[in-house]
Amino acid sequence: MLFVAATAIGGGIVTGLLMLPQGAAWAALAAPFGGSASALVAALVLYARRGAGWRARDERDEATDAMVSALRRLAAEGRQAEAATAAAPPLADGAPPRRGAA
Repeated sequence: MLFVAATAIGGGIVTGLLMLPQGAAWAALAAPFGGSASALVAALVLYARRGAGWRARDERDEATDAMVSALRRLAAEGRQAEAATAAAPPLADGAPPRRGAA
């Protein structure tokens, strides 16, 4: 990301300097476009250099999916326990049922 930002700043400065003979206003208007174009080229170069392995699914994605699945399973168990507690009849003394006393 630092490479893309540095390229954008450098591209904007170079574009401004190249357009300066046309006038300061033209240079100030052209600099952001030159910087953006340079950043786009830098991002495309980085994308091309990373290769197909970078774009493929890796172990971290699989581990994350496993953790999310475990958390969803725990949440479903919690909802079932909560529903069982809410459906339990009140205790003999009229107090509501205690949590986990299903």
